[in-house]
Amino acid sequence: MVYYTIIADQAKRKRSHYLMWTIVYMAKNMELAQRLEEALRKKNIIVMVRPINKEQSTGYEILVPGAEVEEALGIIIDET
Repeated sequence: MVYYTIIADQAKRKRSHYLMWTIVYMAKNMELAQRLEEALRKKNIIVMVRPINKEQSTGYEILVPGAEVEEALGIIIDET
């Protein structure tokens, strides 16, 4: 089971370059962004976190593929 999970995770990462990303949440700080990223990954959702402004740490965007938006929003609501 662990081996299959690793292979599936690698396949998701390869596909992630071809996905349409959607911002589902804007976190005020890195701690919140990391907590949400971890919660989404535990539910096998592909997630990307990027800073809103690279010069100042004013916040972070949480992005997921378009097909996983609804599921991700449900998880984010439960976590916040």
